[in-house]
This record gives sequence, structure tokens and C-alpha cells, in this order.
Amino acid sequence: MAYNTLYIMNYRHPDTRGKRNLIATIIAYCVALHGALILATPLIFISLADRTLHFYPGRLVFDVQLFLALALIYISMQLSRRKQTAWFITIGLYGVLAGFSVAHLLGAHAPIQLAVGTIRDIGVPIMIVTGLVLSRRTFTVRSDIRTFAYSLRVSVVVLMATLAYGTVGFMILDQHDFHQEISLFEAAHRTIDQLDLTTGEPLEPLTRRADAFIDSLSLLSISSVGYVFFSLFQPIRARLSDQSVGRADAERLLRRHPSTSEDFFKLWPHDKFYYFNGARTAALAYGVRSHIALVVGDPMGDPASFGTLLTDFDSYARVNDWAVAYVHTEPRYKDAYKEHGFSLQKIGEEAIVDIDTFVAKTAHSKYFRQISNRFTKQGYTVSVLQPPHAYEIFGQLSEISRDWLATPGRKERTFMMGSFNYEYMAQCPVAVLRDKHEHIVAFINQLPSPNKNEANFDLLRHSHKAPGNSNDFILMEFIRMLQTQGYKTINLGLCPLAGLEDGDNADSVTNNALRFLYANGDRFYSFNGLRRFKAKYNPRWESRYIVYRGGIAGFTKVLSALNRAMRP
Repeated sequence: MAYNTLYIMNYRHPDTRGKRNLIATIIAYCVALHGALILATPLIFISLADRTLHFYPGRLVFDVQLFLALALIYISMQLSRRKQTAWFITIGLYGVLAGFSVAHLLGAHAPIQLAVGTIRDIGVPIMIVTGLVLSRRTFTVRSDIRTFAYSLRVSVVVLMATLAYGTVGFMILDQHDFHQEISLFEAAHRTIDQLDLTTGEPLEPLTRRADAFIDSLSLLSISSVGYVFFSLFQPIRARLSDQSVGRADAERLLRRHPSTSEDFFKLWPHDKFYYFNGARTAALAYGVRSHIALVVGDPMGDPASFGTLLTDFDSYARVNDWAVAYVHTEPRYKDAYKEHGFSLQKIGEEAIVDIDTFVAKTAHSKYFRQISNRFTKQGYTVSVLQPPHAYEIFGQLSEISRDWLATPGRKERTFMMGSFNYEYMAQCPVAVLRDKHEHIVAFINQLPSPNKNEANFDLLRHSHKAPGNSNDFILMEFIRMLQTQGYKTINLGLCPLAGLEDGDNADSVTNNALRFLYANGDRFYSFNGLRRFKAKYNPRWESRYIVYRGGIAGFTKVLSALNRAMRP
């Protein structure tokens, strides 16, 4: 895609990126120190002048400089993130500061004030602006202009309301609270010019009510302007557009390079973006939540292209001011992630069952024989329904799903899972459990995976009318049917937080916290029960990871973003 290629062309070697980050950090520190110097100077002069503002022509200049100083300190944080808007705003702030500085220095009488002011308000800004101009290409991280435009519209409405509030307020309080007549024009003028830059002497509130009015007016104005100011630096919001072309190309890659049966969720639900390398031989499926690009699983396509793909996507995400995390990754690419500066946290283990072994041995164990005999004697049968499904069948499945979801603690998920709906179920073969009256009491849907060796399922649900062990019986019969279709393995899905004692960072703080949750969290989620259920099928256990940066704080943010992404 041309959009992706643009950012691949902007990619720089890691050493170059490190140098650019260092330049941005140095400039950011200089701006922050300059803002602190502006804040500290009046305090020094106040101390030298017996706590008076002798060296300042008026309280109002001090207020403007105070605002500019605070703005510079805030903007320095955005410069360290290499924000384009921060670069422009910093230049603009120094332009405003220059105007006030000239007026201030022209009114200076003491030599020390003139010397300090010249260095602080002219010398330092010239050095910083020169550095900004010379390092212009360092500041490439974009902000969300659409968010800023929306914030600007909201602020205009708030400011108009503030104008009306201030105008009416001044006119009502004039004689009683300010002891002077205030006309409509002057009230509007006073409201607009709250810093009194053009109105001369400020109005002196003479009552507590007038004080409260002035404070509320200032609060409304500052809040509105601050809202716009902060919105200037919001990371790019990923707004989902038509991804049909990217999705089709991703599906072709998955068919050409089949990996895992979980790859279906890179195509479904249709809430993913797709990022391709320049040759379109490899790609990532991702969603963005809370300014984190959540990549679904490992890259897809030609493994030889994965290293370059990871590097290019890092650059693309950095330009958009996103952090990057890979969710539900496999062990085989651990080294590649570590080479790119990521940390890995094991999040559990998937149960992979060898179908031939299960049918030949495990299914003949006492436990499964008893279940099979009991259900068979009671007239229960399992059959597979191929899509598309009749609305009558879907209605029965929908009733079972609602029944299953009625149990406390159960809810739909999305993003890396499928939630029950017709469009989703219409893509999947569905195995159904019927009683002796041919009523469907349970179902399991097979994922339409491009991997023809490994089968997978997503929703395993039963109604309150289904007898105990229904899940085992339908799953056992489902596995037997998969054997006749030529599948070698079935993925029973993830057991969250299982096997953390065997992780690469088993003694880390994060890992220990997750192990504690696994050991004590059954009141919220049946971690142990889920593992016991799957362990009966004699699977092999494969580790799965979240790949992230930023230590404990970064991992916590990823979990929060993933939780948001998985809400329907």
C-alpha cells in the first residue's frame, strides 16, 4: 500500500533513530529548563526587592509570562516525543514571548534586570529556536488533527457561552459589586480581555460574589483554551476505513503460508487494520486502542520478511505516536522480538491434541467411555451442519447462546475471538448436540482455518436443558469427525495464566503477580477448572506470550488496551 510505503521510505537505521531521539531529548530539556528559569526569575527578584514586584512594570506581564513558562514546560514533554505540532507551537510560543520580552526590557531600569532579561528572554530563545530549525527533520511524530478540530469546535462553543456568561455577569454586578457602571460593550470587552492587556486597569471586585464571578469566568476560559492546547498532541486515532483489499491480500498470504488455526482471527472480526511490507510478502493484522497498536499474533506471510516487517512497523507506529504490542504470539519468534527490543510475558498455554492418539487411546479411557455410553443410551447424537445455516437453525443456536450467557460471569468477546451473530456463524461448520427428540441443546463452531492440519473451535455453548458432561460428549464426537476429514491436531484454546512457572522470566514481578492471580483468582475466572477440563484430552502444552515494551507500566497498559479491544 502506498500509505505504508511512505513511512517505510522514512525509516532510518536504529543508530540514526537513536541520534534523533537524543537531539529531541536535549532540546526538550533546554525548553523545560528555560520555562523553569522564567518561573524562577520573578521569585528571585521578589526576594531581592523585599518581596515586591519593583522590577516588573505590572502584575499582568508577570501573569502572561507565567502562562508562557508553564506552556513551555508542558511543551517540552511533547518535544521529547518528537511531536510535529510541538515543534510548531514552540516556535510560536517563542514568538509571543519575544514580543513581551521587548516590552519588558524597554521598561527595565536596573542593569541586573536588563542583563538577566536579555539572556533569559533573547539569548536562550535564539539558541533553542536555532536548534529547532536545524533539527526540523527530527520531529516527525504526528498528532490527531481531527481530534484537535473537534476540540476546537467544542471550545468555540464553550468560549461563546463564556462570553455571554461574562457579559451578562458584569452588567448585573456592575454597581453593587464593582461600584461602577458597566455598559454592554465594556462588559463584552472585559470578558474577552481577561488579562487586561488592552483595558488598562483591571476591575477590582469589591464583594465575595464578584470574586467568585471573576474566578469562575477565568476557570471557564482557561479550561477551554487548555482543552484545545492538550488536544494538539493527541496520538493518531486509528479510524477504521474499508480494509477489504488489505484483508483479501492477508487471506492470500495465510493460504500461501499457513501457520496456526488461530490465524482466522486476523481476518475476523472486521475490526483490524493491515500493514504490509513493501513487497507485500508479509503483513500484520492490528487494532489500536488507548494509543497502543495491538498486533494479533505473529506476522503472517514469508518468515524471511518478518525482521524487516517488524522494523518498518515500529517506524510507522512511532510516527503515529503508538506503542506496539504483539498479543498471543508463539515461541518460535521469541528471538526476533527480543532483537527488536521487546520483552516477552507468558500469558498461558494452549492445549494441542493429537487427533489420532485421542481417538485410538484417550477416547477409550474409563472417563470418556462412561460419557459416551450414557449419552448414546439416552438417544443423544452429534452431527455437523455446513454453512450457510437456515434461519430456523440459527434461531435455535441463538436461544442456546442466550441461555449460556445468562450465567453470571459469561459475556461475549471480540477482536481475538468471535461473538455470536449470524454473519460469524454463517462462515463456520457447526457441530450440534441433539436429544432424542431432535432438539439442539449444545453446539460448537469450527473455525474456517487456512491450516488444513490443525482444526480449531471458538464457541462451545449449551442450554440449561443439556445434561452434565455435554461439553465433553460433543467435543469428543467432534474430534472423531475431524479425523475423518484428515485433520492431525485440534487446538483446544488457551488456558490463561497456566504454566507461568516455566516462563523465561519466571521470577519477575509481573510473572509472580500473574501466578498469584492464577492461584487465587478462581472466584473471578475458573483458571484451574479450564485447565483440568482440557488436560483430560491429554494435550501437549504450548506457551503463548504478550510481546511489549515499557516494563510493568507498559504491560499494564497493554492489558488495559486489550480489554477495551475485546469488548463487543
